[in-house]
Amino acid sequence: MSPFQLARWTAAALLAGAVGPALGAAGPVESFRVHTYDGLDLPARVTRPDGAAKKLLVFINGSTPSDETGYQAATFDADGTPLRERHDIYARFLAVMPARGYAVATLAKRSYAYPHKVPRPSLDDFALDVLSLIDALKSRAFVRDEGDVVIIGYSEGSIVASKVLGLMKRQPAGCVLMGSATGAFDFERSSWTEWPYGAAYRLARGWSDERIQREFERYRTLALGIRAIDEATFEGVWKKDDRKGLAPWESFSVMREARVYDPVPNLLEAGSPLLICVGDRDTAMPLAQARSTYERLRASGHERVTLRPIEGDVHQYRKYDVFLILDAWVGSGGRTAEFTPSADDLAAMKRADQLAELQQSIASLPYTGELAKAAECLAQAGAIGLDDARAWFKLGLIMADGRRWEDALAAFDAALAYHYGAPHAVMTWAGHVCDLRGDRQTALEWYRKALAAYNGVPIRQDQFGIVLDRAWIEQRLAEPYAGPPKRDGP
Repeated sequence: MSPFQLARWTAAALLAGAVGPALGAAGPVESFRVHTYDGLDLPARVTRPDGAAKKLLVFINGSTPSDETGYQAATFDADGTPLRERHDIYARFLAVMPARGYAVATLAKRSYAYPHKVPRPSLDDFALDVLSLIDALKSRAFVRDEGDVVIIGYSEGSIVASKVLGLMKRQPAGCVLMGSATGAFDFERSSWTEWPYGAAYRLARGWSDERIQREFERYRTLALGIRAIDEATFEGVWKKDDRKGLAPWESFSVMREARVYDPVPNLLEAGSPLLICVGDRDTAMPLAQARSTYERLRASGHERVTLRPIEGDVHQYRKYDVFLILDAWVGSGGRTAEFTPSADDLAAMKRADQLAELQQSIASLPYTGELAKAAECLAQAGAIGLDDARAWFKLGLIMADGRRWEDALAAFDAALAYHYGAPHAVMTWAGHVCDLRGDRQTALEWYRKALAAYNGVPIRQDQFGIVLDRAWIEQRLAEPYAGPPKRDGP
């Protein structure tokens, strides 16, 4: 089977519902609404295993606005419609943990459901939303009380989880921090050599001391500068400054507190069994930071805390190990995070490592000049069922540049099947390919689909010298795409 046939088959099977999630199939789902303390209405759901659940896991996602189904949205159109994209660790969690016998409760973030609401949320808002979710779980008889619940916080969600513990009247069965639960650092009194991110950048990315110092100064400027401004300046000035690298949805209150927040008092007061699980190559919440939290808890008398690094893993938890660690720890009542993999586990671990390596290979590919390597990635992606829409779209672009028309269309099909966040961009490029190979009628069909899917958010593609917006699509309806403009220079 050719790479084209493999990729096209994968996409067609997904669209027809013939292939389940890459790492396991979720069980029955029950959706409901959660009413917050300040009158908002947030979608929620519980994904159940096929049989009786071992425990109910309340999953708190990271900082990016996300819904209750495993998708996130870093971008919204002018009307507030989210550009949904599959969030890798979130979607895999919803697939794998029910398959391992756990029920999983999830809640759409208020930043997702109300993207234009200002003032934007605080960490306390997010924590209170989780408490409202737990109340709804009890009232709907999903659980008897908090003792049947395990709180699991990923990334910024680990900070929120520590706050939830400090607010609960009765403690849960346990809490898992997939992150350090803090981003605090004293930039006024400490130097770059003490910065925990430095060692992570050096290990994971091979950065030099000089580059680490530059990154330290950038973080330092942000951390100290945000203390001197108000929310109006943050929203109206800082977010418009591309040099600061702020996303439109980021919250002034969250940024201010996350840089000084210390989770240890809440975690100590709660006393719940606690697992801190972090990849040793995590550059967003470094292992050194997580280890500091662990050591301070142990020194203060918290005897039921476990630190479990994952060798070779990053912030996205691409290794399958995380699910085995969670299963072992929750299943043992917080006594151990060590696991003995079954034959199926070993196969899943191998596949997860292959997917992570493939994602990294695709991310490192240039858009031109490496067609043979890209073709190898395409073949592997089809063979192992890569479920990363961004990676498929990039492969399609590279195949299109190399005039591999069928392979390009197969990759674009897969990007759409895996819900690429800007489908009009994929559809427009499918039209480009059809134009370039002389199939104007099919190209027009793709452009019409792209125009119907356009959400008001232009997609810049500087590498091709184009911006995929309404004007571009309408121009393609009027005249065929002839290829990227010629670049100046050699």
